[in-house]
Amino acid sequence: MMDIALNPQTHDLDIVTFDLYLIDGIDQIAQNLNITLRFFLGEWYLDTLVGIPYYQYILIKNPNQIQVDSFLMDAIYDTPGIQNITAYSSAYNGNTRQYNVNFTASTIDGETEIEVLLP
Repeated sequence: MMDIALNPQTHDLDIVTFDLYLIDGIDQIAQNLNITLRFFLGEWYLDTLVGIPYYQYILIKNPNQIQVDSFLMDAIYDTPGIQNITAYSSAYNGNTRQYNVNFTASTIDGETEIEVLLP
């Protein structure tokens, strides 16, 4: 599979020399993971059941880490190209209210390590 590359910092189209470029393999799977993990439940008006329930379960005071990990791991497994999660760790910082997730996943194109700082 191929996809149009997104800028990893802005999550917008990545334009190099005023031209779009395509990515594939592990880069494309990692990009799909980042899109999936930043997709809020109800964000897409055509299917309000798609996404992660950030407002309901994550962006609250003292989120249940086991429940949050379950939502995130389900989303990771549902991402095309992911075969298995080989390592997973998460941490919640109550002072900054940031949820940090580190995981390694085996993909159809090899193995990749992803670190995501959730909103």
